[in-house]
Amino acid sequence: MKKIIAIYPGRFQPMGQHHFKSFQHLQKAFGAKNVFIATSDKTDMTVIDGIPKSPFNFDLKAKIAKEYGVPSSQIILTKNPYKAEEITSKFDPRDTSVVFAVGQKDMSEDPRFTIGFKKSGDPTYFQDYFKNRNDLQGFDVHGYLYVLPHIKLNTPGGEMSGTKLREFIASNKDPREFEKVFGWYNEQLVSDMRNAMGIKESFTKDWWKQVFNESIVSKLITEGGAAGHMAHPFDDSDLTFQELREMITRALSGELNIEKDVTEKTDGQNLQVTYKNGKVMAARNKSQILNPIDADELQMKFAGRGNIEDAFVFAMKDLEEALHSLPANELEKMFQNGRNFLNLEIIYPATKNVINYGPAAYLQFHGISEYDDSAKLVRSIPEYAGKLQKMIADVNASTQKNFKIIPPQVIKFNKPVDFDDKLNTFINRVNELQKQYKLSGSNTLGNWYDEWWKRKIDEVFPELDENLRGQLINRWANGDKSFRLVKTNIPDEALLKAVVDFDKNEVAKLSKIASKPFEELFLNLGAEVLSNAENFLSMSPDTTVKDLRKDIAQTIRDIKNSDDIATLQKMKVQLDRVKAAGGFDKIVPSEGIVFVYKGNTYKLTGAFAPINQLLGITRYAR
Repeated sequence: MKKIIAIYPGRFQPMGQHHFKSFQHLQKAFGAKNVFIATSDKTDMTVIDGIPKSPFNFDLKAKIAKEYGVPSSQIILTKNPYKAEEITSKFDPRDTSVVFAVGQKDMSEDPRFTIGFKKSGDPTYFQDYFKNRNDLQGFDVHGYLYVLPHIKLNTPGGEMSGTKLREFIASNKDPREFEKVFGWYNEQLVSDMRNAMGIKESFTKDWWKQVFNESIVSKLITEGGAAGHMAHPFDDSDLTFQELREMITRALSGELNIEKDVTEKTDGQNLQVTYKNGKVMAARNKSQILNPIDADELQMKFAGRGNIEDAFVFAMKDLEEALHSLPANELEKMFQNGRNFLNLEIIYPATKNVINYGPAAYLQFHGISEYDDSAKLVRSIPEYAGKLQKMIADVNASTQKNFKIIPPQVIKFNKPVDFDDKLNTFINRVNELQKQYKLSGSNTLGNWYDEWWKRKIDEVFPELDENLRGQLINRWANGDKSFRLVKTNIPDEALLKAVVDFDKNEVAKLSKIASKPFEELFLNLGAEVLSNAENFLSMSPDTTVKDLRKDIAQTIRDIKNSDDIATLQKMKVQLDRVKAAGGFDKIVPSEGIVFVYKGNTYKLTGAFAPINQLLGITRYAR
């Protein structure tokens, strides 16, 4: 046979780490693209020991599998997973054999998997793969059974199984514990799983803040993937109005580098990497900080994604080659055998997002972070990144087969010619926002949002008592959903329904309206600062800006020719944001800059943020 496909059938109620490790095992045995998960849409809410037997439909099972990294094209809805005709029908039995992967327990207990001959002497359909692998026949004649190695993992209730995982989901509300058991945490998906099991309460962002101290994590230097997100200044509710004025003054006068060098925020693919047991390992999410994956596993995760797959795999290989040039004791000091992770930006021409950096490919080091045994960040060590890059350059290993290894790009600034006028304009905008609610310089953005929501709530629900109003302000201004919208908290049924509808349909839109004055202020500031900056990484800044203008013009033409009202509205929103940032004259060949203010790290992106959103409206459709 020219081709062997492996089918992993099952209920997957739900998929656990033991299932995913079996899937990875099959990928190594039969090829990353030749393995399929076959499962049905059948549910069964029969309760056994208080837990439903099969609560998850196909859509939910597929979402869970994708959370592990299983490609959606390899998760197939089948009427009978143990026949999987929806999969085999896509292949030619004249040159394709089919292997079904089963556990040892299924082999010994499930009558569907009788191998060899029936008592009557007629051959059965299933045959032993290991005995026949040198003489396989097409799937119209035989299917072959592949016995998976037993993978023993534990949950708090015992060895991992579908039953134990359902018990865990029903009884556990701690995201840290969930991530330990499943290897990932997705608030919405976990809520959907609990709802499918008949458990209506869901996790909240407040839970996450309590157990992970997210207020600290949100201020880290790192960006994207496992590293989290750095904030725009307008995202930080703890900044005072006096601090906003000081930050603006530093930015316009070219003195953002008082605490650390200001560096360019580059537009590539992010990856966290470490050096453990003599190998470069990677992490794209929090669970992989605890259990980093090697180059082969990373390739499986991005298998079939063309240039994206190449970018990540080539980056891992080049980095490993470079690090092997350094003394082992230095690597141990930098990475603590997998405890410290380097924040790496992969800039690969074939995977260009918005900014064109030219034909060269770069691995750019941004910083090193230390994590504890629960994947919680302990500290950021930005100076290690520059030191590591210099060590690599000193042994002439910075130019590898596919990439050149570079440090963060330090940006230089010039004062605008009309500095005083510009400064007065921005400071006056801050002053007006402060005066709007009669706040002092020591009041914060969070205080401003509280006042905004107080007035909005009084407008929409004028008869609320003081306690309920305060709870809703905290929920809608600060995202604290520990106050639940239920009858015990709001006994008036008509009022409860109105508040729930408002929460569901209006709050997200109003939150954007509330933050808009500060967002526009800092987009405008970023555009002004960037227009007076130099030393960007882009090889040909003028050409990059021209190409960006062409892409934008083409996108606008495409959308104007569309009859989709929703798409036209999206374009209008982003064009308004571009205008607020200073218009298309403020386009620069960069995503933005990264700077440190009072120990916290922020970004200014200027016109890039709305332009990126604008181009994204049609980028994947064309």
